[in-house]
Amino acid sequence: MKSLYLLTLILFQWSLAPCQSFYFEDGDTLTVICKSGANLRDSNSISSPKIAGIPFGGKVIARTTDCCLYFISDTFDNRYGSWIKVEYKGKEGYLFSGFVTRLKLPSIDFASINCYDTGRFEAFVRMNTDTLICSGTRRYHGFDQDGKDSRVSKWEVFNDETRINEVFGYECRDLIIESTTINMNDVLNLSEYFLDKLKDQCGNHFFWQQENIYRRGINLRKDGYYVDQISCGGLGIEAEKLDGHRIMITLHRDE
Repeated sequence: MKSLYLLTLILFQWSLAPCQSFYFEDGDTLTVICKSGANLRDSNSISSPKIAGIPFGGKVIARTTDCCLYFISDTFDNRYGSWIKVEYKGKEGYLFSGFVTRLKLPSIDFASINCYDTGRFEAFVRMNTDTLICSGTRRYHGFDQDGKDSRVSKWEVFNDETRINEVFGYECRDLIIESTTINMNDVLNLSEYFLDKLKDQCGNHFFWQQENIYRRGINLRKDGYYVDQISCGGLGIEAEKLDGHRIMITLHRDE
């Protein structure tokens, strides 16, 4: 019985290890990252009375008593998470964790945004990376039959395993980000937020697309509770969970 208990404990600890960015400790400052904001509620249920509405970017303080651990127990609007106790402007209540992040958000001037820019996720990731340990540039030839596809790859690797790689050449530009810091909820929340802002600023001209992205929507592929793949057709945002703790985001546009 003791050996069985030990094995269960080891497996339990291993299963939590890749999810360190999901841990909330008492006193953590969290940021609401849902485009339409989130509701502070009286209890841990979507049907409980609303105490206050918290806008995108609003700050709350975690008031958890669950030994600093975060457990997946619910899904809501394609986000996975659990209800956590928080404080907002002196009021305590419950907030669904799928709409908050521990990460810092960039300040983006959408009024002067370049609709062809792929750097919005890069700005977010860079704010939350560790120390840069190496970088480089490489030139190579692609596979286009016209022979014009000479490409350049610029890459950076950070101490927390974050990798940012930009590949550009004739008729294309890709930004590829691998991160152990962000999770699929962050990607989904930011994608919807950026798309909503781009709709106002850029009309139907999201990058090279010919269809309005809002008719196509965001495609999700789920593995149990977890969203393990996200794609936004015309905009060219793709995200994939590579393993237990790494997320890869690819932003692509044709030039």
